[in-house]
Amino acid sequence: MDDRPQASFAAELKRLHEQSGNSLTAYGLPKVTVKDLIDGKFTAAPPWDRVHTIVVRCEGDVDRWRKRHARLEADVEQWKQRQRTGPTIGEWNPAMLGVHKVIAVEGAQSDELTPYVLREHDEVLRKALRDGHRLIVLTGTSCTGKTRAALEAVRAELPELPVIRPMNAGELVRRAEKLTGRCVLWLNEIHRFLTDEAVEVLASAPNSVRVLGTTRTSHWDDLVDEDGPHHSARELLVAATQVEVAESFTAQEMEQLSDARMVFAARVAEDGKLVQALSGGPELLRMCRDPRRAVFKALVTAAVDGVLLSGAPFVPRTFLEASLPGYLEAGQRADARFDDGIAQTTKPVRGISALTGRREAPDLGPPDHFEPHEFLVQQIGGDRKTVPGATWQAFLDHVHEPSARLAVARSAMLRGYRRIAMCALWPMTDDGKLIEEVWRSVLRPHRDAPHPDLRSWLVFGAERGDNLAMWTLASDATERGDREEAAKWWRRELEVSQGRAMSDQIGALERIGLLEEAITWLHQQTLAGTRTAVDATVSLLHRVGRNDEAIELLLPLASDGDRSAVYRLGALYSRTGNEREAQRWQAEYESTTPSPEPRTPVTPPAAPSESTLRTKVAQGGRFALNDLSRLLRKTGRAAEALDLWKAEAEAGQHVPMLHYTEILLELGRAGDAIAWLEQRANSIRHVVRLAWIYRKTGDDQAEQVWSRRAALAGDSKSARRLAKAHREAGEIKEAIEVLRPSAERDPAPEADLVDLLPEVGRAEEAETRMRKRLETGVVAGRTFELATFLRRQGRAEEAAVLEIYGIEPGGSTAKPWRAEPPA
Repeated sequence: MDDRPQASFAAELKRLHEQSGNSLTAYGLPKVTVKDLIDGKFTAAPPWDRVHTIVVRCEGDVDRWRKRHARLEADVEQWKQRQRTGPTIGEWNPAMLGVHKVIAVEGAQSDELTPYVLREHDEVLRKALRDGHRLIVLTGTSCTGKTRAALEAVRAELPELPVIRPMNAGELVRRAEKLTGRCVLWLNEIHRFLTDEAVEVLASAPNSVRVLGTTRTSHWDDLVDEDGPHHSARELLVAATQVEVAESFTAQEMEQLSDARMVFAARVAEDGKLVQALSGGPELLRMCRDPRRAVFKALVTAAVDGVLLSGAPFVPRTFLEASLPGYLEAGQRADARFDDGIAQTTKPVRGISALTGRREAPDLGPPDHFEPHEFLVQQIGGDRKTVPGATWQAFLDHVHEPSARLAVARSAMLRGYRRIAMCALWPMTDDGKLIEEVWRSVLRPHRDAPHPDLRSWLVFGAERGDNLAMWTLASDATERGDREEAAKWWRRELEVSQGRAMSDQIGALERIGLLEEAITWLHQQTLAGTRTAVDATVSLLHRVGRNDEAIELLLPLASDGDRSAVYRLGALYSRTGNEREAQRWQAEYESTTPSPEPRTPVTPPAAPSESTLRTKVAQGGRFALNDLSRLLRKTGRAAEALDLWKAEAEAGQHVPMLHYTEILLELGRAGDAIAWLEQRANSIRHVVRLAWIYRKTGDDQAEQVWSRRAALAGDSKSARRLAKAHREAGEIKEAIEVLRPSAERDPAPEADLVDLLPEVGRAEEAETRMRKRLETGVVAGRTFELATFLRRQGRAEEAAVLEIYGIEPGGSTAKPWRAEPPA
């Protein structure tokens, strides 16, 4: 919908023209000028003499239209001012939008962006912008060019729109709620913004707002996981347009390079990963892995852990200084100097540094926060298993931003560190939402194992308006049969929820004999016309058999056309045996039921022709290559499809190898596939594929040999499949042997291994592994699994302590701790 003031003015002018019966040429003005005026195709208020000419010829009220035109001039200026909520894409510094600085190379100006090379995903992204897609998210691995692609797409398609870049979820909510006109909402690293409140604001943003985000594919998969915890974010993102940015440049794209920095990056890049090399990430990673640079590696790793666990893009200098000892061995700490380490990590290497300093304090001075390079965040963050205890204490002592502390608390909870989570949240418990976080997540993770301070926090929250705390206290009192306590909290909860819980908990209220009292509590809000209270009262009145009173409450609403009241009224009359009135109101309900909108059949786009696909393949299109291969196989030309993949498969690329061997099997050439793979069996991927082919061809003996080789090389799927067979045969030691290599990297075989170890008398090793798994967060704080294990070992008392108090960094069961609310 066009919300410009020009649109309403033009619509009025068009009505005047149509009512006059004049043609477009009747005004002595160019036909195209008249058409633009009545269609609203003007940005500023049109000249009054042109409008005056049309009004006079149409016999309109000239005085009225003169005033209308003057008002239009003011409205247009106000509208433009309202739309101008930020600089356009051309006015932004790309670095402020998240575009990475590139390496410095002799003969090139490193402060300028490199020339942009169009890639296959660019057309997908730009078409989505042209077609008006409201939410677009670019995904891919670290440093693949997601943000640069977004920048160039907006430059090409929406250069005139203001670009708004909030820095955190709170700012996003504040600014997005005020958006009314066309603009681009720029959400680099969108996963950092998607709080429940921000998701709600984004979902209700005007259609004129274009939301453009980036995130790593791993974050995207986590956010849209049906079984994951990010329910509200998933509801938003399933309606988004995802554009995957390829990790590597194709050979054809490489041929377009001319800039000295890009040519250099192409020369040193691995497997065509040009953007990563251009960002300087691989070179910095090599420095981190240099054993002579222990302090360098320790500081970078601490910074990476800091941003991953807190969700903030940077960490305080004081946090790094406090964390550093935990990342150094005893022999390294004596000679380590924090200032020297900071100097090393911030020193540019080809113009790029591992840590970038920034000053958040309002005065001048040295950097007080540091941001790790994005490539290092992905690479080192992916390698991390556990986080030193000193880091968690540094969070508590030096990270004070509320959203960061909340993220730290949740990261701690994932690892079973309930005491640390409590300490992170405690200073912020003047916020009602965080009170709920305390008692629900930290003190009551399992209903049967509450913390002794749980009730104090429930009361603390309830007295500060926490609706769920009131409901919980009321429900608990109801279960205990404490009628007085239940009545106290049900009534307070009523004041907050306006009766919603009254209708949800009819059974509980009835068991404790509070139905009649609940009707009395609801009476005042019912008289005030609170709709929720009316619905709740009707439900309660029906439960106690007072249907006539319920009908009296609904009649005024139903008479005013409230469809829900009409429906309930019909049902109530039916239950009281008044079929005449029941039929009357049921007919009323049916007569107001809107007819379903007719569905317009969607015609699928025509499949591209073979010649079109071949042209795109020649230009380096990866999607087109898949489509062409599928087309050739479908039309009985699998041999031609085989040739498409051969060169890349022989070059060692994984996906082409899968296609190549699959087509060989399709052609009945299993022997050729086996021989081809055996020549390359030094790669685990080829070994896994060999096992798969033998399984497909029914050679069980050979399949077991190659599966074992793959399992011992660390392939998780092969290990689990083979271990299952050993276990079914009673060969527990053999199953353990094949699981060990992959268990070090993958939680699934690790869980299988933990289950098997007690069967061969290795319960102590199983417990150590379980505690380590818990500390890494890969099992999402499931302390109850470890508690169950301890009970099986005859350690029920420790299991009970573990369920209530969690564990500490290092994996030991936490000692009992207290957490009373603030006075």
